[in-house]
Amino acid sequence: LSFSWPNGLVNIPGYEFFNTMDERRCSLCNSIHAFDALSCLAQCTHLTPVLDLAFQTWHPQLQDKVKNWYGQADRDEKRKFVRTLLPFSLTNSLQGVDGLPLSDILNHRRPLLPDLLKEQHQKLWARPVSPNPVGKGPVNYYNTDTAPRIPPAK
Repeated sequence: LSFSWPNGLVNIPGYEFFNTMDERRCSLCNSIHAFDALSCLAQCTHLTPVLDLAFQTWHPQLQDKVKNWYGQADRDEKRKFVRTLLPFSLTNSLQGVDGLPLSDILNHRRPLLPDLLKEQHQKLWARPVSPNPVGKGPVNYYNTDTAPRIPPAK
């Protein structure tokens, strides 16, 4: 396969590589985010139907709680979530919810993950239009803080 989802290494044509994580305005959703495949999946509203598949792997009683957590999560936590990793803030918010132990919650989710990864990968590959930066600035090879600053929308 051309990806290693848990490691965050995904190579899908039309998306940037993970090492260019500078954020710019998106041509599809008009928000500012990075353009590697997993960051787009985590942040581009145009890919919300693909992201929603990740919520369906959770126990039905917990899906709303996980969605609420996701809405408050930061960029890095969201990216970890779409990689099927469990950020500490998510596991802390799920401790003892509705009397379900965390081990039961994760055991419900575990067998659904392989199909989730395949389906998300296929949908990212087959998207009608890829999210692209509106105006691509210089490539920041060293991941320093020299990326062009985008003024807030007027």
